[in-house]
Order: sequence, then structure tokens, then C-alpha cells
Amino acid sequence: MQVKLMSEWVTNFLAVIFSMTIILSVLSEDIQSVVTNTIFVAVLFAFQRRLILKNNALITKSQFALLGKTIYVFNRQSIDLSAITEAVLTQKRHKYDLNITYEQGGGHKISHFSFWRQGELVKKLLAMSSVKYVFKTSAKQHTQSVNRGERGNATKETVSDIFHLNSSRPTDIKTHHSILRFALPLPDNKKKIVFSVVGVCLFFAIIVVVSAQNWIAGCVLLAVAYLSYWLTKAHLCNKYYFISESPQSDIVVSDNSLLLPALLFEDRQAHEFKKEQVQNIDLKWNYYVAGSFLTDATFQSRGVKQPHVVELTFVTEQGMTLALSGTAIDGPALLLALTHNQYPVSIERTSKQALPMLTHIRIAVIFAIIGIIISSMIRFI
Repeated sequence: MQVKLMSEWVTNFLAVIFSMTIILSVLSEDIQSVVTNTIFVAVLFAFQRRLILKNNALITKSQFALLGKTIYVFNRQSIDLSAITEAVLTQKRHKYDLNITYEQGGGHKISHFSFWRQGELVKKLLAMSSVKYVFKTSAKQHTQSVNRGERGNATKETVSDIFHLNSSRPTDIKTHHSILRFALPLPDNKKKIVFSVVGVCLFFAIIVVVSAQNWIAGCVLLAVAYLSYWLTKAHLCNKYYFISESPQSDIVVSDNSLLLPALLFEDRQAHEFKKEQVQNIDLKWNYYVAGSFLTDATFQSRGVKQPHVVELTFVTEQGMTLALSGTAIDGPALLLALTHNQYPVSIERTSKQALPMLTHIRIAVIFAIIGIIISSMIRFI
């Protein structure tokens, strides 16, 4: 038994759309276009991607086939039915999403499959495979409520939806998650050093601009001052959060315990907690705009929204840990591991800015452009 996946429906739809180009080419008597468009449409119609139940395994196969004959198989994955630990089928109007968690290579993986208007067929396939599954209909509604800023409990489905983990490739559920020490918050007692370095760079920039009237060199020194802030901060953070007595900087997530490194605690000691000792894991996230930061004639911003972990805090019997951001740790992978092992995770969209560095870079680029324009005007005047 086999079921068409969403990607095959999409390519078939595109094939129908592009079939119109063949008709237009025939009407225009362009033989070369007719041949080219026919080959292109045939390739789209030949594409197949299906979930197949065969020999006690769920097989996903991507191939080109025409008239029931396979031409070329370019991707094939197999999931042994005995290795499946969890299956969740979620209905989102006419779309059905199937998330399968299974053991492979000594670890756990998650595979995601999307179907269009084939809910009953998918249920029949799962029944024939004897795989026990959970059927849900409200995951999209829960994700939308979280997007609106309402606090809720995170699940694997909401984490996958928000952070775009629903890809065609299997996703590993990792146990070890490294923290980048240089990307952690700067301690208050170290801020004077950073501001001193930045102040020296700004002083030289002002001297160059005032004495030599060299705006380009001044802009370069301003950029150096900005870079000196981040480089000095990174150096100080990396040195401060390196604890020689406990140098481990990984969060280790297992089914029964959670190991948090010493750099997250004020006592600068690593702690291991049982699942019931973890009171809450507070996640705050927001979107940032990736892509072009320029505006068009209507002054509307352009770009693609990308989710980002703003703050991730562990609340345990030892109190609250240092807040982690998405620049210090791979937030989606950690959240997937935590929700997979059923740790209490509360999720909320915050109004805090995600990745403020992007805004700084955009401002710096604008000032650099203004500086170049002013320098050019001075030369011509």
C-alpha cells in the first residue's frame, strides 16, 4: 500500500499549469518551444514521492516513473516498524501531517510527512502497519495562539511548526547541545572594559574626521569601533564563562535526567536534575526579518520572517539559570530534545527584539552610505 506525499501533488499541479505553455507554443508554431515544454512537463508528471508500506517497514521513495515503470530512483529511506516509538497524525483542514519518531543508529530521529486530502488513506496505512498513533486536529490552532503571544505548553509539533523543522529529511534528536561561551550575556563588572575600548576607537575616529577632514577614514574607524565592541565582548565572555574546575559547556538531555553546565549557575558548579526536579523551562521567542533591509517606494519593509530564541531559562530546585539566546545555543534542536523527553516547556512569543545585531549592522551600513555621499559631494564642491 502507498500514499502520495504533498510534494508529488505540488509537482502534478505545476505540470498542469505548465501544460498551458505547450498549447501556446503550438499556437505560435514554435517547434523548439513545443519540444522543450513537453519534456519539462513530462518530467514534472513523472516525479513521484510516496510513503509505502512494504516488508514490515515504512519506505519513502522519490523517483521518476512513467506508465507504471520506474525510470530512476534518487532517494529512498526505510523505517523499520519495530523501531517506531511514536506516531502523531495531525489534521490541518485539508492537509495531514504525520510525525514519526523512531530509533536508528543508537539515537532517535523524527521524520515528517505531509499529505493532501488523504486522511482516511493514511489512517488505513497506519492500521495495516499495526503502528499505534495519536490523531490530533488542534495543533495549528495551538501554534497560532503561541504566535499571537499567548503562553502555552510546547510540544514536538508546536516546536517543529514554529521553527520550521518539518523538512523531508529525518531530524536527529540530539542528547548533547553545546553552548557558545562568547555569545553569552556580558557580566556587569566587565562592561567598563568594553566601553573603554570602544571609547578609544571613537576618539581616534573623531580626531581623523576633525583634523584630516577624511570622512571615509572616519567611517572605517567607526566600523572598527563597532567591531571592537563585539570582539572585546566575545573575548571577555569566553574567558569569564570558562570554568577550569568544570569546563564542560554542553547541556545533556536524557529521558530521566538533565545535566546543566556550571556556567549557567551563580555557584559555578554543574548540576544534574531528575525530570521531576525541573520545575519549568521558560522559552521566549520572536521573529527577525532576514533578507533585504531596504524599503521600496511605499516605505514597506521587505524580507522573510525567521523565528529566533530570545531567552531560554531553566527553573529548577537550584533557582533560575542564566538566560540563553539563539546565538549561544541551537535553540530548536534543544527544544526538540526537551519536548521529546517530555520536560515541562512553556513557550511564549515576546515583544523583545530578536538578533539586535542585525539592526546595528543596518544602521552602520546606512551611515557608511551617507558618509560616502557626503565625501563625494565635498570633492565636487
